[in-house]
Amino acid sequence: MKYDAIIIGGGLFGLTAASLLAKRGPSVAVVERSYNPGGSCGIFKSSDVSFDQGAAMLYGFGEKGFNAHRFIFNCLEEPVDMIWHDLLYCVNFEGARKCWLQNPADCNSLEKYETPCICAIEYKSDVEIQAVIDYLQEVNV
Repeated sequence: MKYDAIIIGGGLFGLTAASLLAKRGPSVAVVERSYNPGGSCGIFKSSDVSFDQGAAMLYGFGEKGFNAHRFIFNCLEEPVDMIWHDLLYCVNFEGARKCWLQNPADCNSLEKYETPCICAIEYKSDVEIQAVIDYLQEVNV
């Protein structure tokens, strides 16, 4: 079979390049060494249990400013269905659990998580960034 473009690698960038090219009309083939596309963003199974590997969350779908993921999906004319979670991120380490909240307004109701939480903040200044770094060092995350 003849293709206008051959993309080597079925990771996020390879799949993005192939999608953008194919949207414009050329015939595109993606060659991937693994049986699963996605590169570092995927899952693996062990004993019937699925584990996320690599990038488990993608950012950049906001409505304001330049957001790379939204830009790509707009170019492809694909809708973006966002799934919002109360907890943005959790770290379980040596029996301790530290969580970051998706919505800073939830900081008023931290007791429902029964764990220390950090609110996701917009990094507006070096002072805020240093405050987050200091807190992470304090709680040994």
